[in-house]
Amino acid sequence: MDQSDFYPEKPILEVTQTKRKKSQLIVSMVLFFALFFVFFQANFLFVTQLIFVLFIHELGHLLVMKYYRYENVRMLFIPMMGAFVSGKKDNYSQKESLKIRSEKHIIILDSNFSLGIYYLKKMLINRPDPSHFQCLIKETHHEKKKDFPSGTALDLQQALQGRQSTTIPIE
Repeated sequence: MDQSDFYPEKPILEVTQTKRKKSQLIVSMVLFFALFFVFFQANFLFVTQLIFVLFIHELGHLLVMKYYRYENVRMLFIPMMGAFVSGKKDNYSQKESLKIRSEKHIIILDSNFSLGIYYLKKMLINRPDPSHFQCLIKETHHEKKKDFPSGTALDLQQALQGRQSTTIPIE
């Protein structure tokens, strides 16, 4: 008797979508309100405003997750603690993850944080008529890397092109 005959095949589990997301949200909001109101004897307006602010904040996360097609996305309030949004996605990019996290934290995304590059880009953007210049960007650090050209070179190219219709080469 073969080993595979002894054990049945592993079942394929289907992911069930919760159809009660709205009712779970409402029940969690009511519980949040009731417990917060009872334990802290807070006034009605304060607790209502707190729930509204938490709802709007978490709604930002929820909408971004829906935009990026996360599955089973839902929002719940946790009495005496706050609120959260959960969802699932097997494959997502770093950019998607950053956008979702940026709803809660300040994230600065730039190709180069050097002050010198910042001022160089600013100078190139505010330069006089670009038709008087002939430009070439020489990439020395990233020339043999997978991410050639670098983000800095692409930013400088964009700043140089400005109102020009021709593409500035990067070598």
